[in-house]
Amino acid sequence: MGRPQPQLIAIAIGAPVLILAAMAALGRLMLGDSAQLVASLLRPSSHCFAMTLAAALPPLLAVLYVRRNSDPVHARAHGAALAVAFGVYVGLMVCAWCPDVSIRHIALGHVAPLLLLAVVGAVLGRKLLALPA
Repeated sequence: MGRPQPQLIAIAIGAPVLILAAMAALGRLMLGDSAQLVASLLRPSSHCFAMTLAAALPPLLAVLYVRRNSDPVHARAHGAALAVAFGVYVGLMVCAWCPDVSIRHIALGHVAPLLLLAVVGAVLGRKLLALPA
């Protein structure tokens, strides 16, 4: 029957929270003076947001399609957990490229796409992973 629903939900919600906490802690270590902080606050978060979505959606859609009609119990939670897993994987590559470590940018550019992917994964999981009625 797959993983228990609480475990899948913990992955879908816990991963973005852990990413936010870890990146915020690293950001505090990296920002030395207030000039760096002001400069980082002026950078847009849309680049990281878009790159994460653009790189995570195609493999997510492929896996959901391949696994269609395969989850009889927790299709939504399974879809959300898969989506967040792809988002975290892609997010690591985006973080390696991204020079901004401000908390605002982390929340909008790196964590928000994970939350959006979780919602998309839950909706698509219900439609694609659930067994037909």
